[in-house]
Amino acid sequence: MTAIDRAEEALGALEASVASGTFRADAQTYSRFADVKLIAGDRGAGAAPAAGAREVVTPYAALLGTLFVRLRDAFMGLIDHVSKDEFYARLGHVANDWHSRTLLGADSAELLRWVLQEARVILREIERGEFDGFLVAPGEMAVADVLRRLERGETLSEDEMAAYEAFMRSRPG
Repeated sequence: MTAIDRAEEALGALEASVASGTFRADAQTYSRFADVKLIAGDRGAGAAPAAGAREVVTPYAALLGTLFVRLRDAFMGLIDHVSKDEFYARLGHVANDWHSRTLLGADSAELLRWVLQEARVILREIERGEFDGFLVAPGEMAVADVLRRLERGETLSEDEMAAYEAFMRSRPG
């Protein structure tokens, strides 16, 4: 069985657990993944995270932390020290997207399904050889962060722009 097959199987099991309502948070609290922080709390319905922040403020931090750990295990051998920043940044962005579009009191299972869907997208990208992260970048910058900032019309620093341009030149096609 390949690492892709193992990840596919693990994602299926996680999706089934969420769908059946049996997915539970671990007793241990997990709050930091690469430089994505999960913070227990509520930033208000529909409120967006601070620009550039890789924090997920959610009443479901314990559940989300457990899911991130399960996804780390599922992607073992597929995510390395370079791509882990991109992996967790994208999962954190999706969690924040869900919160900014969802009313208070929404079902936590929907949040988990959104994150699992993004994990499936990442797995397909890995399978096609399209999932990348910056090899060298200022701080722990992720491609997902740069794309979101550019979409919002924000300006990148010279170092950030140089890292992004080098990344784009390294991409095939």
